[in-house]
Amino acid sequence: MLNLALCYRICWRICWRICWRICWRLVSSVALLLLPAMTWGEDQAAELEFFEQKIRPVLVQHCYECHAADSQELQGGLRLDDRAAIRAGGPSGATVVPGDPDKSLILSALRYEDFEMPPNGKLPQRVIDDFEDWIGRGATDPRDGSSSPAIHQFDLEAGRQFWAFRPLQSATKRGSTENAEVIRSPIDRFVNDQYQRFGVNPNPVAKPVELIRRLYFDLIGIPATPSQIMEYVSDESPDAYARLVDRLLLSADFGPHWGRHWLDVVRYSDSSGGGRTRIFRDAWRYRDYVITAFNEDLSYDTFVTEQIAGDLLPFASDHDRKRQLTATGFLALGPTNYELQDKELLRMEVVDEQLDTLGRSMLGMTIGCARCHDHKFDPIASSDYYALAGIFRSTQTLVHDNVSNPIERELPVKQSHRRKLEMYGTVVKDLKDRIAASQKQLEQDSATAIASVSVKSLPGVIVDDRQMEMTGSWIESSHTSRYVGVGYRHDGNQNKGESQAKVRLSDLESGVYEVRLSYSPGKNRCSKVPVRIKHADGEERVIVNQTQTPAVDQLFEKLGQFHFESIAEVVIENGQTEGHVIIDAVQFLKQPFTEVAEGAEPNSGQAATIKAELDELKAKLKQLEAEAPEQPDKVMSVRDEKSPEDACICIRGNVHNPGPRVARGFLRVADKVEYWRLNPEESGRRELAAWICDDKNPLTARVIANRVWHHLLGNGLVTTPDNFGSTGQPPTHPELLDYLAAELIQHDWSLKHLIRQVVHSRTYQLSSTIDVESAAADPENRSLWRGHRRRLTAEQLHDAILACSGQLDRSLGGPSVSPAATSEFGYEFLGVRRGAYVPVFRNSPLDLFDVFDVADANIVVGRRNVSTRATQALFMMNSPFVIEQASRLAEWMLVDSEATLQQRTHWLHWRVLGRPATTDELSQTKHFVEEVQAEGVMLGDTWAMVAQSLFACLDFRYLR
Repeated sequence: MLNLALCYRICWRICWRICWRICWRLVSSVALLLLPAMTWGEDQAAELEFFEQKIRPVLVQHCYECHAADSQELQGGLRLDDRAAIRAGGPSGATVVPGDPDKSLILSALRYEDFEMPPNGKLPQRVIDDFEDWIGRGATDPRDGSSSPAIHQFDLEAGRQFWAFRPLQSATKRGSTENAEVIRSPIDRFVNDQYQRFGVNPNPVAKPVELIRRLYFDLIGIPATPSQIMEYVSDESPDAYARLVDRLLLSADFGPHWGRHWLDVVRYSDSSGGGRTRIFRDAWRYRDYVITAFNEDLSYDTFVTEQIAGDLLPFASDHDRKRQLTATGFLALGPTNYELQDKELLRMEVVDEQLDTLGRSMLGMTIGCARCHDHKFDPIASSDYYALAGIFRSTQTLVHDNVSNPIERELPVKQSHRRKLEMYGTVVKDLKDRIAASQKQLEQDSATAIASVSVKSLPGVIVDDRQMEMTGSWIESSHTSRYVGVGYRHDGNQNKGESQAKVRLSDLESGVYEVRLSYSPGKNRCSKVPVRIKHADGEERVIVNQTQTPAVDQLFEKLGQFHFESIAEVVIENGQTEGHVIIDAVQFLKQPFTEVAEGAEPNSGQAATIKAELDELKAKLKQLEAEAPEQPDKVMSVRDEKSPEDACICIRGNVHNPGPRVARGFLRVADKVEYWRLNPEESGRRELAAWICDDKNPLTARVIANRVWHHLLGNGLVTTPDNFGSTGQPPTHPELLDYLAAELIQHDWSLKHLIRQVVHSRTYQLSSTIDVESAAADPENRSLWRGHRRRLTAEQLHDAILACSGQLDRSLGGPSVSPAATSEFGYEFLGVRRGAYVPVFRNSPLDLFDVFDVADANIVVGRRNVSTRATQALFMMNSPFVIEQASRLAEWMLVDSEATLQQRTHWLHWRVLGRPATTDELSQTKHFVEEVQAEGVMLGDTWAMVAQSLFACLDFRYLR
């Protein structure tokens, strides 16, 4: 491990000397061309979406009853249902001051500081945080004072004219054929139209060394090795590129990379999130399902159908059934507050989250905005929302208890193993039943045993409590059997030191006697009862633990053997005791004495027999459990409710304020089909999946085709991939989007086919070099005149660092979270598996992932944020992970002890950056190494710092 202080100094110097030219070139490019991908319109769409999802529902549910235009009585003269009114506020001042949370009275009210609103209980902290965030970002608010009724009769035909709801257009046009030199595929023809509209000249195709780096990261998420790069660059055959694409699409590494894209969209996590988060032990099975589906190119319509209704589908084999059940984890893995005590509200919260996720991920629609009212922007009525909600309210996702639990379903096993499990279960049940019966009999025997053991039935000399000399306060009782005579006495756990019971015999036959004390045990008894025995040889003090059952027939405890000469005395006291002191009887047995005497109680032998049998049964059960056959795996899943039913509209989204009932169904604006009939015996998920994946549905194929384009080109044709509604952005190339969607459907919904089509286009292969004239005409690259420069994702950075150092574990599947982990907080991330297998926690992500903008697992993320922060550079300079991998890379390089400085520099650049070092980089590295060596730094540490500086440079983090 490198000295951190030295690393600070050296890494700063080497980053300056080796990378300043690279940084200058890239920073200049960023200033000119890497403008924020989202335009003002896109930013505004995101703010509106935040308001509709996080702010308006809270206001409607908790505030409008007293502070809206239609309130029965407007409280405090304050309206919160209108943008102008909420900013003006009431007599106390402005309720919302955009950009200034501290001056916004609504926040102090929500925090219960100056006011306490809502008055019936403080809202969760996450809601208050949302309001603070909303105000700080400018308090975007589209409301104009008008309110919509619960059910609004939309002009559906007018709504269907919006571009997203129109049927897919025929691709017979196939774009322009002018400038044939820039056309390699039908995709290029559509893009060529935009070149002419913007008046730009497209870039040439990227260099082979840049293209292979782009392909490797885009298709499998990890860099090509130097030998793979050289093999491709030196291959002059015309099909070299096509063969490389096919090889990468068939690689087992394809699934973890593309599966991770989908996991972003479906808010996958290994924990529930929230303050008292819980770990999802079996979530990884859904993750593996997704990765396998991408590797096997499972058709997208099947992929979607299984996630929505896999548990309801027919299956031909156990393998199919496992896959289908596992797929439904899509519905079960959301961020859920399992501790919410209002179970009806919890049920609706889960349904709302499922609908929001399904809408954004598969349909590109913000369906959740219609929970409290008709959608303010898109033609989605509140009745449409509850038509869909009825489907998911008829689906059981949780088992409710004080703390609710997700549903876990067993995966099928082989028939032979199932028979083993059934036989094992039968034998175990039989044993447990017999054990329970024996225990019950033993307890009944104990409970029904003769409470009053007669003095005559006992051997030896018996002195009952009624024959003792008593001083102090003793209470008679017969509450707890078993006892001698008609009862026993106790001190009531009071008057300690004042009570005494004495047994004195003056006519006892001389000899050795075993003295025993009788008492009824219990948890409230004294554990240290002092007993004094006066005998011929003196006096002895014995301590008796009356919380424990007496050893002899559950009645007497042995005090010892003593020699008596005619007189015997036993004294029981309660001084310095805690708990009830019991006085029952004292027994004197002259020695030698045979335990099974003539007067012994008949039940004792039977009880011993039962106890012996019980011990034998327990031993058999223990052995059987140790040899138990392996139990079936379980998955987080769902199941249909026993009695599916339609949902009621919740007035203002309040589940406790039901309105009219709505028949289960789909989005009317996107559904011209009249023949959908839901099975009344099922939830309707099967039909919902069929509707979503119907070739005539105008949304599904467009949404996934746009996601594919987004991941390959850096920006979607619709730059708001989770929102195809009116608050999202329209497609830059609508004909191209429809062509891609139609291409997907026509080729059996094969995503690999669609990916292959895109990467074979010239548009994908364009260089990202800056052309000043084209940049001036189209600075945001809307016409796709150049390749997109983009930063590697957090997982790609993680995997690339490990791949470069030779440490990356590329094995597939299996659990990720340590079995010993009980919480995500303080979790120690270990291992070197691919980023797709790093545990995803909603509160505590891996530090590298957090710094480099990993997706928020609480929401649908079709497009990750890409920030530029000082913490990112500092992380690359100070992270123990980066430092360790740089050291391992240097060790690997130094294995060749005969290599020259120039050869080592080139080797590192090929390994980390996928290209040779430039002349300037060679010179700067030489100067640095010689200078640092002169300071006495070890050779391995010197080259580790060079390697780390390459990890930290922009050429490593960005794709050209």
